This record gives sequence, C-alpha cells and structure tokens, in this order.
Amino acid sequence: KYGGQSTCIPKPVYTRDYPVRKLRERYTEGTFMNPIDILSRNHDIHMHSREFSDGSHPVLDVVRHTTRWQDSPRWVGLSDHNPQVDEQIQLYIRELRNFQQELLSRDGITLLTGMELDWTPAGPASADPALAGLEYILAGYHSMKLSTASQVELYFERVALHEYTDVVAHPDRFLGSVNTLLVKWEDVFNTFKSREIMCEYNLTTPLRPEILAIAM
Repeated sequence: KYGGQSTCIPKPVYTRDYPVRKLRERYTEGTFMNPIDILSRNHDIHMHSREFSDGSHPVLDVVRHTTRWQDSPRWVGLSDHNPQVDEQIQLYIRELRNFQQELLSRDGITLLTGMELDWTPAGPASADPALAGLEYILAGYHSMKLSTASQVELYFERVALHEYTDVVAHPDRFLGSVNTLLVKWEDVFNTFKSREIMCEYNLTTPLRPEILAIAM
C-alpha cells in the first residue's frame, strides 16, 4: 500500500448537507481536476499508513511518493482503517491535520483526511459523531460472510443510504463465495448514482471487465 493503487471519479453536483461531505465541496468549487485528469495523475483517496493501520510506510512517505509525478495541484487522500476504539478517531483526525499543515507548508501538497469505515452485518463499525470531522469516508467490508447475490445487493443498498458513505471501496472484492456476475450491478450502480456516491476502481484488484462495463 505504498503510493496507492486506486482512484475515484467525482460525484455529480452535491445537494445534501452532511458535514462529512467536504470532499464533494472541493470538486464543485473547481479546486481539483476533472475525472480524466484524476485517472491519469494518480489522485488517490484510498491509502493506508504505518502510523494508523496496516500500511507499510509512514504518512509523509506515502503522500510524497504518491504525488511525486503530479503537476499542480498536488493532492492525495489518506483513509486508514477505522480504529478499534471510538475515542481514537479524534486523535486520528488531529494527527492528520498536523500532517496536513506540514505537507502544505513544506511541500505544497494538500492532504485530504479520510477513513475506511468497516462494515459488518449490523452496519458500520462506528457511529461516532467525530466521523463528521473527516473530509470523506470510504465504506469497506472485509470479513462479512455473504453467500448470495441478493445479500450483496442488500448490503450495497444499506451502504448507499447511510449518511457516512462518500465512497464505496473495492465493490467486487471480499464477497466470499458469491458469483459476482449474478449480482444486479446495474441496479447497484444506479443506486450509487442516485445517492451521489463515488465508487472506487482499485487497480490492485480491478473490477471484472463485465462489471466495469456496466459501471461505465
């Protein structure tokens, strides 16, 4: 997880008013690039660090490495896994803001503050109000035992309806024994679109060509 291997296409104009949706505001203000530029410039928002979860390298190394080929504006998002204890979320945000200041002042790099919030059969792993202090949240799943296409569809519907979902991480990964081609992906992606949810395209574990064609 050094430098990241994913990218996201921005949502259309955002109309809701959750404080966690600051990432959307950055795009609508025209601060960053259009989707084609994002795909070609490695503007990644799904990366992990050694300090905060299962990344292999320190925050500063990850950010500087990822942005080294970028033209202005240089920016990237860090989204470590959510802490096991809610009280650590505020600490995580404070530490990221310190890194934000250092990277902007020393390197001219904008660091977005994100988190990969794990989902379980009962819902998101945390509902701490401190999550609203992040600029974006990825909905991730890693250990659920899904066995049918209909269970996958229901999971994505619940994720898309949740107020703390900005991005759906690796949508066809970690689905257990499910035959992903049986999932009604057109309905899934239309739900994301209607809720203005971004969908990650992970270059390490890319979408199957048939599913990518539906998404596009």
